[in-house]
Amino acid sequence: MRFLEKLYLGISVQQWLITAAIIVVSFVVLTILLKFVTNRLRKFARTTETQVDDLIVELLGRTKVLFLLILAVYLGSLGVTLPRPTLRVLNIALVIVSLLQAGLWGNAIISFVLHRTVRRRMQEDAASATMLTALGFVSRLVFWSVIVLLVLDNVGVNITGLAAGLGIGGIAVALALQNV
Repeated sequence: MRFLEKLYLGISVQQWLITAAIIVVSFVVLTILLKFVTNRLRKFARTTETQVDDLIVELLGRTKVLFLLILAVYLGSLGVTLPRPTLRVLNIALVIVSLLQAGLWGNAIISFVLHRTVRRRMQEDAASATMLTALGFVSRLVFWSVIVLLVLDNVGVNITGLAAGLGIGGIAVALALQNV
């Protein structure tokens, strides 16, 4: 059992094995829980008239495996004292993957609201439906710009100039489209 007492990065092999087990168990539990909840909500959504439950099922369906994996690695790392640089990289990876996952969820929400509104407006006025589709593109563009800025900020890039430029650009676009 001397092998289990050997140290790597100041942590024993036994502790590394426990951490690996926590990561695997966390990942499996998160994956199974996600599938279980999604299937239950999908069955429930078929019986209701509201579309909010359909949106929740869609959002759960867009949850990526990478997000669950990084979350499991983060949960597993809580039981180990990692070196500062490694902990910093892990925290940055968790924030980036979480922001990208939030971006996918936000994109799905925008698509859901846009699809519902366009479908309703198409019967009344086709021109407004076209305008709403264009606004949907602009809202996605703004949303993903914010996500990219948040990712850059968490990586350590100074985004004050970018944010100011986007603000000025937004005002210029708003003034240009004022009559439209």
